[in-house]
Amino acid sequence: MKGTFFKVTSMNDKASALRCAARAESRDRFSVNPREFASLPGAPFAYWVSAKLRKMFIATPPFEAGGKAAKQGLATTDDFRFVRCWWEIDACCARAARWFPFSKGGEVTPYYGDLHLVVDWFRGGAQSWAIYQMHHKRVGGIIKNPSFYGQPGLTYSLRGARFRPRILPKGSIFSVRGSAIFLPASALAHLAFLNSSCFDYLLKLLLGRDEFPQFDMGDINMTPVPEFQLEDERRLSALGARGWSLVRMAQLTNEISHAFILPRQILNRFVRIDPRTSDAELEQLQREIDEIAFRLYGVDGCDRDTIDSAATRSETLASLQEEDGDGDAGPASGDLGTETDDLMSWAAGIVFGRFEIRLANGERTIPPDPDPFDPLPTHSPGMLVEPYPGWCIGTLTAPPACLVDDPGHANDITAALRVVYDHVDLDAPEPESIRRTLARDFFTDHIKRYSKSRRKAPIYWQLATSSASYSVWLYYHRFSRDTLYTVQNDYLAPKLRHEESKLESLRHEAEQSPTSATRKALAAQEIFVDELRTFLDEVKRVAPLWDPNLDDGVIINFAPLWRLVPQHRAWQKECKDCWDSLCAGEYDWAHLSMNFWPERVIPKCREDRSLAIAHGLEDLLWVQDFDDKWRSRRGLVDTIAHVVDRHYSPAMQAAVSAVRAFWKQRFADAGCSDAQWWMELEAGMHDDVPVALALWPGRVLEKATKDPTIARAHNLVVAPSLPAVTAAGPGKRRKAREKHIPLLTSAELSTLAAFCCELEGQPSWAARWRAWDAGAFDDRSPLALHVRTNAVVHQAAEHHAVALTFGLERWFWIETSDGIRRLREPEEELRQAIAQRESVTVKAALKSLLEAPTPGAGGALRGGGRRRRGDAG
Repeated sequence: MKGTFFKVTSMNDKASALRCAARAESRDRFSVNPREFASLPGAPFAYWVSAKLRKMFIATPPFEAGGKAAKQGLATTDDFRFVRCWWEIDACCARAARWFPFSKGGEVTPYYGDLHLVVDWFRGGAQSWAIYQMHHKRVGGIIKNPSFYGQPGLTYSLRGARFRPRILPKGSIFSVRGSAIFLPASALAHLAFLNSSCFDYLLKLLLGRDEFPQFDMGDINMTPVPEFQLEDERRLSALGARGWSLVRMAQLTNEISHAFILPRQILNRFVRIDPRTSDAELEQLQREIDEIAFRLYGVDGCDRDTIDSAATRSETLASLQEEDGDGDAGPASGDLGTETDDLMSWAAGIVFGRFEIRLANGERTIPPDPDPFDPLPTHSPGMLVEPYPGWCIGTLTAPPACLVDDPGHANDITAALRVVYDHVDLDAPEPESIRRTLARDFFTDHIKRYSKSRRKAPIYWQLATSSASYSVWLYYHRFSRDTLYTVQNDYLAPKLRHEESKLESLRHEAEQSPTSATRKALAAQEIFVDELRTFLDEVKRVAPLWDPNLDDGVIINFAPLWRLVPQHRAWQKECKDCWDSLCAGEYDWAHLSMNFWPERVIPKCREDRSLAIAHGLEDLLWVQDFDDKWRSRRGLVDTIAHVVDRHYSPAMQAAVSAVRAFWKQRFADAGCSDAQWWMELEAGMHDDVPVALALWPGRVLEKATKDPTIARAHNLVVAPSLPAVTAAGPGKRRKAREKHIPLLTSAELSTLAAFCCELEGQPSWAARWRAWDAGAFDDRSPLALHVRTNAVVHQAAEHHAVALTFGLERWFWIETSDGIRRLREPEEELRQAIAQRESVTVKAALKSLLEAPTPGAGGALRGGGRRRRGDAG
């Protein structure tokens, strides 16, 4: 029985559209038997789909056929801790060992999308695994499909107006919101095909909606995909590669992209980039992909018109969508500001040694495109990896960590920027124009430019007076613990002395000729000197504390300096909020927290293994137990008892006693000086003794059915009227085997045999047994570990070589920078670890910073101590 359905979900005036469709024939009116919905996987309520398209899900193999699959990945559960913008980290040192490109949704683009984020996957995600093992019952599975991490494939945003997969480069990790698709072959061909309007339409049928649906991996796997013929595969591969190149081209002028080369105004001298031409070629490319997809699916007529209309509607909706996932605190790709802003930002990067000026003047050629699936580079093509011989920008002969906005100074940033403009044959703005931009606008634009996925990560830091009349600029990637001392001693202190001298001259002039202009100049100079004094005092206050670690990220490194950015109230507030959170212990995984509050952080490391890993204290405070679970270390007595309990074997103790008794009974008086006795026992020549039945019951019981002498020796029941081979009968033999199971496992029996098969230099077995009783083998015999366990474990706790022999070193010993040492009691280890990291200088400076009056509006100070998080301000 057919039902009538009306599709008015895309109409603005749904009531009018429904009345119109109900009165007459309409494209939005459908008559379908509801049973036909079952032909689609999951039986979605897709009443608008033709019978031909529904049958396609039966006749065409699903996407997952042939080893293809869509997979979910990593959910960190704490992005602030584990995720950074790629320009925040020390690329030369950290990328290969710790930070990996991270696909996390982001801007919905086809074919290519730069991965702006990196994720901490140090030691295979040790911190994430530790959190998962502690809290998995509460947070669920947060590490999914880790065996696929690092493999090349495709990735896509979880939500979007249209399904738009793009390349996932080799060496990347994918997330839940940026899931991945893995293909055994024809990756570029599938990149093109999965971007077709046909696949998008069929996928949305399974999802049951076409406006910003959530593209679940299960539905992707069930969407039909026809087999490619060789000619179609080649053409689709070419189209996919070209689409990747065209979309990537727009990123060549985006300085936060891995593809960045030069600003557009300069790059156009070498490579013509016309967005309109690229867009037109992409449209033509999309049409060709759609033609191939329609042909392979066998779609034509009304179905094709329907799919084309749906694609047009999706493109209209897509133009309204900015980014999936976490949102975006920064500008969309290709919309980074005016060309003037772009040039000044790039010029600042040249001055600080971030970017490569030789690309701009033709001394270096523009590099070719990489392979689409190549790992992302640690540096974009436009970046300067290492300063080259002869690097020079004006008076700067080496890339600086600090520059100053101060006319006439050797490290004046304005003068350096003008030199860059001259080097690349561009008209430089007037010095005063540059200074005004630097003082008021540049840092704001820079924060916006260097932000992505809700992470604000500026790398050129403006520290300034409250009026921004004097600024020092720092480059994040050249920080050291002495940077603020350099600002204090080489910039601020000399500047303050100069301006104080100038102030004295103005005062003297005002006393001699007190004109209105003189008084005005005097007042302005007094304000400027006061601002400089405040600036210098703030730098002196924080300089002893500052020991930056780029793995903490920009905002945490900036947080202690929040008082030094009064000219930018919004950024100051964010830094202050982060500082308050640090003070409250919310980010104790950060290196900064360990530097400032080791007495708080280290005890937490004993309770949270992920923190111990973050601070390099895992081996000190945690141990991997025999069941492979990690546990907090216990005291020496408890540890010894735990290890003894694990290794002591009553069965092996009984076996040694039985074997020794057998040797004494039959061979002691014979003066046996070799292992002949053991070899005879092992070979079955003494199966009439109890130890043989204990160690080899299967062999002895089998013999007992044939040899009544052995049966009588072991008190086994034998029916005298029957032949020996069946004397016990099958039932009795089975019960005998169930009663007499081997005393030792095969591994334990091998350990016993290894001890009994040789004398190891002893003159006789009597001497060897005496040496055994005296503990002579406690430092090397595996048998001793299971029989004389208490003595062996105590030796392992005292002697590293013994612990190493038996694989017990992790329980009692630790390797430090000074060598291997014995572990102390846990409480003593905590005290020592805190003492090693505590600094009187840091504590005094921290106390001064926390007790300092909070800056008020306009840079004035107000009393009352440090503002607590949540207070107004």
